[in-house]
Amino acid sequence: MGKSETSAARRAGELMNVWRGSAGSVSRKGSAGPPERWGTSGEAFLSKFNPDRQAVCARFPERCIAGGAPSLIKVREWYGQAVLECWLDIQLTDLVMFAGVRKSEAADLTGRLAQVIADNYGSLKVSELMLFFQHFKSGRYGRFYGQFDPMVVTCALNAFMEYRSEVAGRISREAERLRRESAARERRRLEEAGELLTHAEWMELRWLFNMGYERERKVQCPAGAA
Repeated sequence: MGKSETSAARRAGELMNVWRGSAGSVSRKGSAGPPERWGTSGEAFLSKFNPDRQAVCARFPERCIAGGAPSLIKVREWYGQAVLECWLDIQLTDLVMFAGVRKSEAADLTGRLAQVIADNYGSLKVSELMLFFQHFKSGRYGRFYGQFDPMVVTCALNAFMEYRSEVAGRISREAERLRRESAARERRRLEEAGELLTHAEWMELRWLFNMGYERERKVQCPAGAA
């Protein structure tokens, strides 16, 4: 391991040690606290969402985007700004180590970049950011040339936001398609069971329903009836 990688590893260890042994159960004013599955302390959260989990995120990109992982805003609310920036710094330090960046100032730059991401991308979920870092490692968003450049990361994040919107739109369209198919199947079932009023029946009896009359048969206006 090179000198820069050793420094990056040491930086990650130092960040983790900020909370080790001192972060108890979270109890922040005005907040109900995080669900136990995300970790009831800053240390537990940092451990659960460590960089090793990025590979899992890459295998399930749609789950990362549509799932229930906490957003950066929620992390700040539950654990505080320091834990949020600590988590981002750890992810960025892992990226530095992967890229083999040799500049000694990388540690300082990752800390400042963590603040920028925390302040400008609060709606992103931690799972989405871990997916982003894994995509970056795969070469989707360019590379560093001998030194760590925060602007490369922020530009890559903007590209990732477009990808995220495309995936979210695809998920939404698929959910709507499934909803319509389910509604159509239910309607066919009711029609075959004779539980729907025919158009003629509806036109004849709709004034009764407007007066609050109810029949034993399921009330569903036939398609095309006003």
